[in-house]
Amino acid sequence: MSVSGTVSRIEKDEFIVFHIVASDGNLTKLYWITSIQSGLDLPKEYASLLQKKVTFRYYRNEIFDAATNNYRNLNIISALKMD
Repeated sequence: MSVSGTVSRIEKDEFIVFHIVASDGNLTKLYWITSIQSGLDLPKEYASLLQKKVTFRYYRNEIFDAATNNYRNLNIISALKMD
């Protein structure tokens, strides 16, 4: 799957979470959990993506959330490209 839009927010918790707003106004939360294909040094440059237009490729995976004691689906980033 893929989504293109503007990075409206970057959360920094256990994982980095990018909030992407597409041109139709839909919000998608994408999780940086594994290595990401990109031309950037993401550990140093990810904060600079705020308010930038990007395209993310991602896949959905079910994980166990110990805080809620349930499984939930996460959108996990596999690649990104600056638009």
